[in-house]
Amino acid sequence: MDTPLAQTYSNQKVFKAAVNALGSNSRNWASFVKVRDQHLEGLLYDFDPEKSTPPSSTGR
Repeated sequence: MDTPLAQTYSNQKVFKAAVNALGSNSRNWASFVKVRDQHLEGLLYDFDPEKSTPPSSTGR
């Protein structure tokens, strides 16, 4: 893309990138990818930030 700052990203894509960055920070990347693929996508509702937020955190 000629103008990378003009790109837009969904909340889901940003959330997934944040989870990957934080989760891989303190462990071997290969072991993190294995855990991520098996568990995180399900636990985080396919990286949907709205569904992944506990109700008490949103004030609902």
